[in-house]
Amino acid sequence: MKKVFTTTAIFTLICLMPKIYAQVIDTTFVVNGVNFKMIKVEHGTFQMGDNNSPNNNAAPAHQVSLSRDYWIGETEVTQGLWVSIKDKLPETYVFEFGLGDLYPMYYCNFNDINSFCSILNGLTGMNFRLPTEAEWEFAARGGIYSNGTTYSGSDNVADVGWIGAYLGVNDGSIPQTSYPVKQKLPNELGIYDMTGNISEFVSDYYAPYTAAPQTDPMQGQIGTDNHVIIRGGDWFIIDYAASVSYRGQATNDARTGRIGFRLAFTQPDAEPEVINGSVSVDNSCTAADFNGTKINSGSGDLAAVEFGFVYGTSPNVDYAADMHTIATLSGSTLTATATNLAVGTQYYYNVYAKKADNTCVYGEESNFITCNSLDTQIENENTFNIYPNPARKQLFIEGGNFNSLVIYDVLGRKIISIGGDEKVIDVSSLPNGTYNIRLFLDGKIVYDTKIVK
Repeated sequence: MKKVFTTTAIFTLICLMPKIYAQVIDTTFVVNGVNFKMIKVEHGTFQMGDNNSPNNNAAPAHQVSLSRDYWIGETEVTQGLWVSIKDKLPETYVFEFGLGDLYPMYYCNFNDINSFCSILNGLTGMNFRLPTEAEWEFAARGGIYSNGTTYSGSDNVADVGWIGAYLGVNDGSIPQTSYPVKQKLPNELGIYDMTGNISEFVSDYYAPYTAAPQTDPMQGQIGTDNHVIIRGGDWFIIDYAASVSYRGQATNDARTGRIGFRLAFTQPDAEPEVINGSVSVDNSCTAADFNGTKINSGSGDLAAVEFGFVYGTSPNVDYAADMHTIATLSGSTLTATATNLAVGTQYYYNVYAKKADNTCVYGEESNFITCNSLDTQIENENTFNIYPNPARKQLFIEGGNFNSLVIYDVLGRKIISIGGDEKVIDVSSLPNGTYNIRLFLDGKIVYDTKIVK
């Protein structure tokens, strides 16, 4: 029977090189006794490509924004992981360029990788895939913690990668082989072997770069020559071909002793919770002057005015585009109810007052009175203390009132959900790792914290 487990952890990585300091968040999957780690890459914007690279394909350098967090393999997929999913290595090849559970998988093409991911996804319930070329390069550069090094984690290729076997082809001075993973230093994110060892397929088909800024790019479409991008360089190549910007190519049906792959998946959306949180806005927010008149109740033409607020995930909330609801005004306090808010998402809101024809009551330039972020959905008037027992098999909850509890893993997935006000929670089934715990009272979050088991 196929068995799958996951664990999560957060730790700080400090490499013995200047200016490298990253908080590494990883999650470990165990499939049929073989474990592999995925590293979280926080979304961000970077300069992709290199105008000075010997590889003309890497120009022009251009701005790329990745809008969502994603996860990428700590190492290339190993032969051990491949066998745990596919039961055996391809019998057509003798794997003369390195054989063993900790060696990277090679002799696999696009179809082989898709089949592997399909089986793995069925076992784990995840959506593993190849990284896009932009995701690969951003992770190789160290993401938002990048130090701008030539190779993935260093300016000295020997620190972080196996390359250069071409120099020993004639005299045998350098082994013509790949190497077990994690033998060199990791990069700023704790990712290994993104320089050298085995080149890696990404999901993009080859297309030239353009200078225009891009968001979440996917390069190219399937062309007549079916050339796809490979990244990172391998044990055979020259040093510049192992840089973080170098772009190689191969056909999508290529099976060689120098190309493998690394897994990725997009950060899953947090499971939605319906949170009914009242938002009260007093005069510190509503006492804005529009042509010298304050928005107050009981003032002439305000009887025909609709009060309310809009809320959304952007600081620049817009009435027409974002969620909005009617609000009631009593004295100087405007009260409304926000619903269908996603757990873990920060919201912003604007108060508005408008006539039936959607025109603003006061002022031509400002349609909204802008307030601070909508964090009053968490009404934490109670003090809680949550701590584990010495064996870390139970959680004890002290103080405050609540009537339901939810524990999420680092991917935002709901792991434990309990109704009632039970103050002793059995967590013996949870693997060691970091989790998020929320306490609710009548649908409102009253406590939100992280726990480490």
